[in-house]
Amino acid sequence: MIKAIFNGTLGRDATVNAAGETKVINFPVAVNVGYGDKKKTIWIDCSRFGDKVGVADFLKKGTRVLVEGEPDIRTYQTKDGKTGASFTLRVTELELLGGEKKGEPAQEPVTKQRPVKQAAPSLDADDNLGLPF
Repeated sequence: MIKAIFNGTLGRDATVNAAGETKVINFPVAVNVGYGDKKKTIWIDCSRFGDKVGVADFLKKGTRVLVEGEPDIRTYQTKDGKTGASFTLRVTELELLGGEKKGEPAQEPVTKQRPVKQAAPSLDADDNLGLPF
C-alpha cells in the first residue's frame, strides 16, 4: 500500500453522495508546491467513505485541511479525444486545520477525524469540547 499526506485548501464545498448505503464525501484540495517563480498548485480530488459524524458540514471552500490516504491516478478521455489524468486520494484520515480570516492568524487545529475503520469514542457529559459532533 502507498500512503500520501497533503496539507492544502479546499477549492469548493464538499459534496455528499451515496455508494449503496455508504456516504461518500468528495472535495478538491489545492496543494501549493515549489517556491518563487517555480511555485504551482496541484489539485487533488479527495473521497472519504463512511462519514458518520457529519464532518462534511465543516468542509467548506477555503478551509485548510490535512488529508492522508491512498493515492491513485485516474485517466479519462476529453471531448476532443485526448487522454487526460487526475490525481485522486481515498482519504483515510482527515484533520481540519482552520482557516485564515482577514486580519486574523491561522487557528489551531479544530479536530482530527479518526480513520473510518475505527469507531469514534463516546463522550461523557463532562467532556464538553465545544464541537457539534
